[in-house]
Amino acid sequence: MSSLTIRPLNTGLIGPSSSLYYYDTLHRIYNPPAFMVGIPCFAFLVEGGDKPLLVDTGISDPKHASQYHNGKESWPDDMTIMDQLKRVGYQPEDIGYVVLSHLHWDHCYFMSRFTKARFFVHPKEIEFSRDPLPPFLLPYEHPITGLRPPAEGLDLEPVTQGDEIIPGVSVLETPGHSMGDITVCVKAQSGEYLCVGDAIMHMDNIKEVKEMHYTVSPPGRFLNMIECYRSLELLKNRAKSPDFLLASHDKGLLDRIQTTPVLS
Repeated sequence: MSSLTIRPLNTGLIGPSSSLYYYDTLHRIYNPPAFMVGIPCFAFLVEGGDKPLLVDTGISDPKHASQYHNGKESWPDDMTIMDQLKRVGYQPEDIGYVVLSHLHWDHCYFMSRFTKARFFVHPKEIEFSRDPLPPFLLPYEHPITGLRPPAEGLDLEPVTQGDEIIPGVSVLETPGHSMGDITVCVKAQSGEYLCVGDAIMHMDNIKEVKEMHYTVSPPGRFLNMIECYRSLELLKNRAKSPDFLLASHDKGLLDRIQTTPVLS
């Protein structure tokens, strides 16, 4: 029986466009506000292995985010991954493993603070982040934008389908949102949790829309719609229940951790 547990850590609150993040053309069906306030940026702390493991390191400080990205970010300065780890008894140097769902800036900021960690990323994500298409230059904070990529100068170890990071933690390829997007599968006592990164933005994304003949409801932020759709179907079918799908920007998870801060 696995003793691994997962602690969702919210590292920031963004205010994105509903059609850009949560929904594609289906935003008319779900009818959310044009801009949504307080959308989280979760990282996930996995405890119970030989060393603590992080899935993603979260977003930057709000000043940087508002200056260079969406322009609607606002949250307390003490929500960084370092602050969130300190609240539960850790320093960045205590973390032994960091698995990146992908290398967009809001998932891998402050990587350099984790001086004793090994970093794991899909090789397609590493390659694309170094030479992205122009629309993706800013999400990767490519040097041509005048910014420094969070992963610059760090040793990134490639992982692919089925690779095991530590016993009970493995990789599932779920591309679509990005070139090398991965889901991190964590076997806990109650079942397998799937840390899906941005493969799912909101639990609505796994809903069927019969009038449109959709088996799932794709989000609006993707690189490849075919891969995005197939990854959603894969995750929907694999998960024991929606409770076992942990999405980085799922607002519903904010309420859940108020009563269940540790998932096991």
